[in-house]
Amino acid sequence: MFLATILATALLTVLLILTIVVKITRRQPYAQAYADLGVPEHWLPRLAAILIAAGAGLVLGLWWAPIGIAAAAALLVYLLAAAGSHVRVRNWRGLPMPVLYLAVTVAVLLLRIATA
Repeated sequence: MFLATILATALLTVLLILTIVVKITRRQPYAQAYADLGVPEHWLPRLAAILIAAGAGLVLGLWWAPIGIAAAAALLVYLLAAAGSHVRVRNWRGLPMPVLYLAVTVAVLLLRIATA
């Protein structure tokens, strides 16, 4: 089961890296999508920093379970807020991506708890 934890963590880390790059480079049309959600452009580097910390915590959590569990739990809260932002502005088209990330994060969290 630990192999599944490693693979799920790797998948989530790759997804986070893609999101971090979008936030740091402020690529269009993604930067506009954040603006449409009410996220100021100057928040994007801060949000990227949060995701960098989460990704680092997930990877380090493969060696020390408590940090991985904490990182996954914190990322879960972040992604719930992201999904909530889409619901708040009725952006149903953009909702699947945070929901996908949420599903992978829940899987990582449950796997890391199970293999701790």
